[in-house]
Amino acid sequence: MLLTKEDVLLAQQGLKILQARLKRWPKTKRARLIVDAGTTAEIALPPQAVQALAEALGHLAAGQDVTVTALPQEMTTQQAAEYLHVSRLFLISLLEKNELPYRKVGTHRRVLAADVIAYKNRIDAARLQTLEQLAAQAQELGMGY
Repeated sequence: MLLTKEDVLLAQQGLKILQARLKRWPKTKRARLIVDAGTTAEIALPPQAVQALAEALGHLAAGQDVTVTALPQEMTTQQAAEYLHVSRLFLISLLEKNELPYRKVGTHRRVLAADVIAYKNRIDAARLQTLEQLAAQAQELGMGY
């Protein structure tokens, strides 16, 4: 479905409001979504749904289409590698170094999706910290960045 300019504008406005609320909102608390402002139709949402909504609005606000898919609770090494955007062999090396927990089903390795997501969050945070350090260093050296 193609997004109109009005759709993008609504997503931008909704994202701005939701982000402001999420800064003060406890991550474990449920939220209420009003479906039609003219009625009392409300839906209780778990915190994960609120986070997913914020992420979807972010993409829509940038003019990108959004598709929602469910992650399996357990992933094969191929699925985990694809999620992390790495090769399967690289992922297996992470497993063998115990950087990601896994279990064996016969001769096959299985990884919990929650562990893969946590690993991705850790490496993304480390990358961001390194990037910020490099930018600060460039500023100190007057490199114009």
